[in-house]
Amino acid sequence: MENFFSLNDVKISHGDPISLSGQGMFFWCQISSFSDVLCNGNQLKTVSYGETFAGNLEKNYTLVPNNENNCFAILISVNGEFVKNITQEYNISDGFLVKAPEVPENIEEMREIFESNRYSEEEKKARTALLFHGLIYKLYKAATSRLVRRTALRIKDYIDSHIEEKIELKTLSEVFFMSKTQLFRIFKEEYGVAPIKYLTIRKIELSKKLLKNGNLKISEISDSLSFFDAKHFSKTFLKYEGILPSKYRKKT
Repeated sequence: MENFFSLNDVKISHGDPISLSGQGMFFWCQISSFSDVLCNGNQLKTVSYGETFAGNLEKNYTLVPNNENNCFAILISVNGEFVKNITQEYNISDGFLVKAPEVPENIEEMREIFESNRYSEEEKKARTALLFHGLIYKLYKAATSRLVRRTALRIKDYIDSHIEEKIELKTLSEVFFMSKTQLFRIFKEEYGVAPIKYLTIRKIELSKKLLKNGNLKISEISDSLSFFDAKHFSKTFLKYEGILPSKYRKKT
């Protein structure tokens, strides 16, 4: 149990640079303003408000907070097999950076236990280990959510640039190398609408612009947007706009 888990240090920074060394990992949580992270004297990253940076204590890191009066950050350094195992399990390694504004709560609770005289050393170790697990899980969830948002945006960008084509869920699944179920869920969770419905909405929006061009027949608009035929286009337009495309054209 000696090397199971230890919270080695908790530092609150208001602007002074901090050099780090030792064993294990450190977690730098930016509460306000921003800080620069240097490795071997070279700027590596900037940690902005709400972000947490994780690093290896064996590397030559220096944390340089912004010198404004409102710059506020908190640092914890941890060590032990538990730290090694859980960070590997959640894929949080050296150089990890993610926006996770909820993390300071865990760190503050860890700090209070770390500085308290109410608990024995073993109790402190057990309580802070539990809170550390919660901290890592929050970082993992934040990173996963960010990845999901990026993936959803990539799907949306693809649809936006292929509005005139016939796209099915299978098409998107093949393009993004994921199952249809997973792709559907990711997109709908981010944008509140199924991907193919989003595509149809965009097609209808574009068709409204094309209908204002009296030189294009409805069948031509239907073909240009890859509807099955003019009847299918008219039926879909009526469903989304409450009016037939021919009548919409006369109104505009």
